[in-house]
Amino acid sequence: MSTVTKASPVKAEPFENSCANAEGLTASGEFDRLLAQGTAGRKAGDHGGALYFFMKAAELKPTHNAARLEMAQSLVDLQRPNEAERIYCNILAIEPDCAAALIGMAHIDRERGNHERSCKWLGIASVAVPENLDIQAELAAEFLALSQYEQSELVYCKILETDPFHSSGLMGFGMALRRRGRRSEALSIFKNLLVSNPNSVSLLHEMARSLVDMWTLDEAREVYRQILELQPEDQCALSEFDRLTEVTRFLVAS
Repeated sequence: MSTVTKASPVKAEPFENSCANAEGLTASGEFDRLLAQGTAGRKAGDHGGALYFFMKAAELKPTHNAARLEMAQSLVDLQRPNEAERIYCNILAIEPDCAAALIGMAHIDRERGNHERSCKWLGIASVAVPENLDIQAELAAEFLALSQYEQSELVYCKILETDPFHSSGLMGFGMALRRRGRRSEALSIFKNLLVSNPNSVSLLHEMARSLVDMWTLDEAREVYRQILELQPEDQCALSEFDRLTEVTRFLVAS
């Protein structure tokens, strides 16, 4: 004789909880959609449209940093740094170690020419996220801008101890060496980097400056010619190429 097993009754979820969960899922989906639309707008160069979508996302989740950080970046893109700064400050008041907000503040101060304050923000960010070598590279570049060459070199060395092939670390290290008068070492670094980045105009400029510093003028002029092939309107390269041409003629004539 077979026995019939009664199915266990399904525990019904309270209607209010079901609605709340559904609304939460809907809000989360809408939040992600708005962030995606804002990102798409930024990629298309529509910074005003991007700001609109990020603001709408922030209204859905006012305490969520992602939307507010994106809002701040859009304001920077729109040349409204003071408004962006207020958002970053509000975030840091709640989360002092928010690396993205710290970096955002550093970039605003860098654009204002305040490299000391930029160093301060990047220093805090590098402590908050010590494994992020890109932040350390930015910090070293700010030391370089302040002519603190020894400090800059120390940070670059620390980066390269961790990652010997870190491209911005290598380039910055070369720049620090050149400015400290170690031109042949700098030139060697720039030449090695050019192997994998042959069309890097910034690298070619650094290489040309090193050659000029070493009075290797024919080679420097050739590098400036390469730059002009890549960027015919590069005013610095045009000026230097013409100047070196005149200097070379003078030296030959004399």
